[in-house]
Amino acid sequence: GFKKLLRAQSIDDATLSGITVFLQDTYGDYADTQGLRFRSSSSVEDIDGFNGAGLYDSNTGFLFPEAQQAEKDQKKSIEYTLKKTWASYWSFEAFEERKLANIDHRSGGMGVLVHARFDDPLEQNNGVAIYEISPDGADVVEINVQLGDVSVANPENGALPEVLTVTGHVDGSWRV
Repeated sequence: GFKKLLRAQSIDDATLSGITVFLQDTYGDYADTQGLRFRSSSSVEDIDGFNGAGLYDSNTGFLFPEAQQAEKDQKKSIEYTLKKTWASYWSFEAFEERKLANIDHRSGGMGVLVHARFDDPLEQNNGVAIYEISPDGADVVEINVQLGDVSVANPENGALPEVLTVTGHVDGSWRV
């Protein structure tokens, strides 16, 4: 469907080149087999009245997909992985959830955060951070963290994340 159509489009050469150069500058000293996580972050993922955590896909890609031993990993170039992550905005589940919440689908966008991928046994923790400027001018940062490789958005066995909230008030005081 629509996701497949989006993934079939080419990324503008200058845009892809800029992203590739940045990722090579940042991760070029890593092993050729090092995976990179392309983390999805939609602008309509965590808005008032709508929690879209877990609706969108994060994916693993490689600076050097041709160096990967697994044949399925040899297609996971930067362009392929970016498009796969961006296109997840239009998954059936995400579309239906936004529709139920009366969110205009065209009002959102998909950002991607890229970091080195660590195999699950090596992952010490993972989390999500949300920054909000409240109507009264206060700054609120909420950090949700799980130990090890337990998912924050879709944890198994009922595991709940630790939640740290830091509020900066208009008068300059802070509360944790």
